[in-house]
Amino acid sequence: MLVSNYSYMAPKYFILNGIPGLERVHVWISLPFCTMYVISLVGNLGVVYLIHHEESLHRPMYFFLAMLALTDLFTRTITLPNALCIFWFNLKEINFNACLVQIFFVHGFTGVESGVLVFMALDHYLAICYPLHYSTILTNPIIAKARLATFLRGVLLMISFPFLVKRLPFCQSNIISHTYCDHMSVVKLSCASIKVNVIYRLMVALLIGMFDICWISVSYTMILWTVVSLSLADAQKAFSTCTSQVSAIIITYVPALHFFTHHFGGHIIPPSLHIIVANVYLPHSLTLNPIVYGVETKQIRDSVIKLFQGKKDEGTWEHEHGAPYHSYQSNADNDGVSEDSSIAEWVANGHIAIKGHGQQHGGLHHAEGMNEEHLCQAGRGRDVSSSTPEDGQQLGNCGEGGSQVNVSTMLIFNHSSFLTFTLMGIPGLESQYLWLSLPFFSMFLAIIIGNGAILFLVATERTLHTPVYLLLALLMVADLISTLAVLPKLLCIFWFNDWDIASNACFTQMFFIHGASVVRSAILVAMAFDRFVAVCKPLHYNTVLSHSFVGRLGLVALIKGVILILPMPLLLQRLTFCHVVIPHTYCDHMAVVKMACDHTRPNNIYGLFVILLVVGLDLLLIGFSYGLILQAVVRLNSRDATCKALNTCSAHIFVILVTYVPALFASLTHRIGGNIPPQAHILLANLYLLLPSMLNPIIYGIKMKEILDKLVKCLCRGPA
Repeated sequence: MLVSNYSYMAPKYFILNGIPGLERVHVWISLPFCTMYVISLVGNLGVVYLIHHEESLHRPMYFFLAMLALTDLFTRTITLPNALCIFWFNLKEINFNACLVQIFFVHGFTGVESGVLVFMALDHYLAICYPLHYSTILTNPIIAKARLATFLRGVLLMISFPFLVKRLPFCQSNIISHTYCDHMSVVKLSCASIKVNVIYRLMVALLIGMFDICWISVSYTMILWTVVSLSLADAQKAFSTCTSQVSAIIITYVPALHFFTHHFGGHIIPPSLHIIVANVYLPHSLTLNPIVYGVETKQIRDSVIKLFQGKKDEGTWEHEHGAPYHSYQSNADNDGVSEDSSIAEWVANGHIAIKGHGQQHGGLHHAEGMNEEHLCQAGRGRDVSSSTPEDGQQLGNCGEGGSQVNVSTMLIFNHSSFLTFTLMGIPGLESQYLWLSLPFFSMFLAIIIGNGAILFLVATERTLHTPVYLLLALLMVADLISTLAVLPKLLCIFWFNDWDIASNACFTQMFFIHGASVVRSAILVAMAFDRFVAVCKPLHYNTVLSHSFVGRLGLVALIKGVILILPMPLLLQRLTFCHVVIPHTYCDHMAVVKMACDHTRPNNIYGLFVILLVVGLDLLLIGFSYGLILQAVVRLNSRDATCKALNTCSAHIFVILVTYVPALFASLTHRIGGNIPPQAHILLANLYLLLPSMLNPIIYGIKMKEILDKLVKCLCRGPA
């Protein structure tokens, strides 16, 4: 639609075109968006209801959290219903004034959300650094003024956006390539100079983003300065109070970096990718915030459990858990078990109760004071042992017909390094450990040599300093980290019966194993983008994929792995463990979760969420890239050109199959393979981690002529 070039003229309506180029799959794209909308509605409304309903949550921290939830809810409601109408009913028209209103509310509530995060950081600063003055500083009037100031700042900074847009003449198309009225998407339709709009938008983004991040950083710097002077237990408690907000900050600000793609590299990145990232940026933080606070904030978690299950009395607890309620319940004054028979019952049931808080070694005296006869009777017919915090004193020796019970303490800190897990390897195949070690050791050597050789060639040969090989080098590094996290401990189990692993070492191993897998998946996405540019935009390849851009892709992959996996060990540290024997060769997340006797639903949900986010989103982006590649290839007139284009992608396609197919198979066998022996599960889990690391250098060495030529040249080089 064309209108006159006068500044007071404006189109009657705009047409929101959704995601150009993906119109045929709009219905499928709508499914994850609808799911995120439902989750955000239920989660944020649930948080607001709990804070309003529970008297114990009427505190400054939760008032700010309620404001954050309402802000998230309004922001999502402004954008997503419109997007779903486009995807489902093809209702693309939006009134010009309605578009301006949407611009104001989308950006305004985003600014309000950032301001709320600043005040939540201030709340944590006062709670940790000035706990005695907390209630006198953050009074209800102060909180009300903080809310009003945050709201007014968002309104005053964003109110100019609609007026700056309204002054522009729109003499070009009225079709907006977006699912909602974003400021820059509308401005780009103008035929006049948009320099003022661009400068003001950049100024607002820097003012809100940089200013707020600066204040949050100062608050957490002061918190860190205070925490380092505290005892270990107090420091851990202080850090645990901040984990939920730190997660929310990362969830909010890191994806918001997509804003700069409009200013730097906006013409390089495909428009459809801009739109997908912009749409994922808004709902992903709104969906995750209530989950993060629900998982990390104990009061909210307890309120949810109380709401759905009701408070259990001691009789119900004893019936469900097989132990008296007072033997399990923890408090600041008494961490132990009051009766020896209670401990003996726990030992007989094969449990070792591991408490999560209280005074250090609070239950040590109860366990040490037990009669040896109790221990021997409880442990007869089985071996029950736990790690010793101090001296590893052996308390029970049952003699003939009994079994030796090595119990020094029944109750130790979950956060303490004294907790030790036992990795059983592959139960049922202990007699074959020596033979099983041979293929695993061979794979270890092949992985070290193959990946090391690729890294050496890329590092020493200047002709290989191109984007595809730099990304390949990053993939090799991720494979090496994953292998070094798994195989050395596995071989120690097979060769030396070294089954024990400290809790901190277990959680660290878990972080590196799963983190390396996430990084590997992200690098495969980056390599798919590399292939897309090489095939579809060959003339712009060197300008798009510069060394600095490749470095940024690697940094994004690393940050993604850290952000997504770091909550896993943090969530585990909050659990109470009743078992310490893990039937696995390494500390897999779900294998460790199954050792807990607490409610593990948050751990299960977060683990499933990470799998769906990593595998689902990454496969979606890879599929999207190869869809565009295939679309470009079929348009080629020459058969040779088509074969050459497909051949450049063959190595990457093989690596994708090697990476995701075993992962999918292992995941399915865990959920629907009830008749599959546990030994097969464990072997599949190990192969899923190790096969890609072993096959990746072989695939690239065979399929990529440059690497093969350099390798042959290096091996056949004669003496100087």
